[in-house]
Amino acid sequence: MAEQPNSKRKRAESPDRSTAVVKVAHSNIWYDDGNVILQAQGTQFRVHKSILAQNSSVFNDMFSFPQPPTTNAGLVEGCPVVHLSDSAEELKYVLETILEHKHMAFGEKMPLPVLAALLCLGKKYDIHKLHVDARRRLFESFPITLKKSDTVTLWHGLEETDDIYFQLLLIARRAEPELVSILPRALYECCQQYSTYQIKNGISINGSVVRLSPEDQITLLAGHRAIREALADTTHDWLLKYQAVAHAQGCITPGHCYTSRLETFVSIFSFKSTPCGLEDWAHISGELMDELCKYCTKTARAEHAIGRNKLWDQLPGLFDLPAWDELLKEREELYVLSYITIELLSGSSHIRRE
Repeated sequence: MAEQPNSKRKRAESPDRSTAVVKVAHSNIWYDDGNVILQAQGTQFRVHKSILAQNSSVFNDMFSFPQPPTTNAGLVEGCPVVHLSDSAEELKYVLETILEHKHMAFGEKMPLPVLAALLCLGKKYDIHKLHVDARRRLFESFPITLKKSDTVTLWHGLEETDDIYFQLLLIARRAEPELVSILPRALYECCQQYSTYQIKNGISINGSVVRLSPEDQITLLAGHRAIREALADTTHDWLLKYQAVAHAQGCITPGHCYTSRLETFVSIFSFKSTPCGLEDWAHISGELMDELCKYCTKTARAEHAIGRNKLWDQLPGLFDLPAWDELLKEREELYVLSYITIELLSGSSHIRRE
């Protein structure tokens, strides 16, 4: 019997597979005197080994390790090609930052896609300054204490978008476990600013939809309820506390003040209301300032401040996260590393001056 041809060998040697050509494009980052080419998703970047090695211990180790001889067929314009599994766009952001000093200029607002690239690839390739800068921007925008949080009125070095909290939540999840300390406030803001429909179906921005993972959808929907339940014992406790004692000491319009508190209670705890408990007194006092007498206003404001601090302390637990003291530990490491970096730079500058 004649030997049957091997069908597996035929498929392996199929011209469709063996001659398939991946289209490769040159990026704008292309130095004619570069001596290595990085390729990601069909996009090539021609750069210098020495600069990559100076900024990244991973690339430094890669280039210092003896390489097998490369034939001309494996070279592009005489340069070896290093294939990376990263997004071409994110690699471009990283190289622009290292080689062209973009994105990290003082006072410049960093787009979130750039932040994600510097954070994640900065860690992957041990590019310390990129990774630290990205974390610093996030930590400054999400303080660990309520007192500090009250002073943050603008995003620290981040470009604001309508879906910023969705995007930051996705970035934090991608970078876990090193950004857990921004999650309590980020999750709270998602509950406050986005509807149940948006949480479940995503947000459409410029034709593209940003969706959360099913796990985060469940976390937010459960957190939404947990916040509302906590408000009655924390920030808005004063609305209930003084129903038994109809008015504050000195109040000369007890019936009127009681009615005002009751109407505020109904408004805040209605089914369609947004769960807000970290907002300062000015956020809810617009109408009450004209409705409550000065004695009730003074008492309510003091109780509101106490309740806000209580809610802040409880916030991580409402989303099944560790307490603030535990979350603070991930930031202490960054502060130490930043201090060491400053000391090293100062020492180097001193040596050069001498």
